[in-house]
Amino acid sequence: MARISKETVTIDSAATIASSGSVTVMGDAINLIDAIGVAIQATYQWVSAPTAGKQLDFYWITATTEGGTYDTAEVLTMQFLQSFVLEANLNTTPQTVTIFIDGALLVPNFAKIAVVTNETGSNGTMTLLTATIEKPI
Repeated sequence: MARISKETVTIDSAATIASSGSVTVMGDAINLIDAIGVAIQATYQWVSAPTAGKQLDFYWITATTEGGTYDTAEVLTMQFLQSFVLEANLNTTPQTVTIFIDGALLVPNFAKIAVVTNETGSNGTMTLLTATIEKPI
């Protein structure tokens, strides 16, 4: 039986999430080479209550090397991960969501997380974004 290592890395903290459909690329890249599973945990909040029913969408963009050039940060070229619906009465306090990424969706590259929201009233803040990466030992 193979052993599995788990490494949790901080991708970003205190990053502004731009409103109105703009793509926000979050801090550091994560190494997906040899990864068999990834869990992304995001804690975010809005300055003022967002419009109920608006979405916060998570994507990733890849590069073949850690310092390499990442794919263009456009929704059409990014790989979709998951969406979360914003709730007006809850999202002015920190909310935490987790995205589990199946190994079949992993690419053997480095990746950055990108977020997009269709909220137009105010910007949000990603107070903490981490990734737990599983790799065989």
